[in-house]
Amino acid sequence: MSYIAKNYFNKTKSWLSQRINGNEVNGKPVQFTPEEIDTLNGAISDLSQKLAAFRVSL
Repeated sequence: MSYIAKNYFNKTKSWLSQRINGNEVNGKPVQFTPEEIDTLNGAISDLSQKLAAFRVSL
């Protein structure tokens, strides 16, 4: 989770966790903006492609 926060949002893992979990920050629930949802979807897609291409050789 910290990799996604740092590399795709330039934020901390706490920031990302708060939005994923819908935590309250300063008395208000936080959530992703539409642009942040697009970024998160792009990050998940990018990581899934990288994992699909990953092969272990012995």
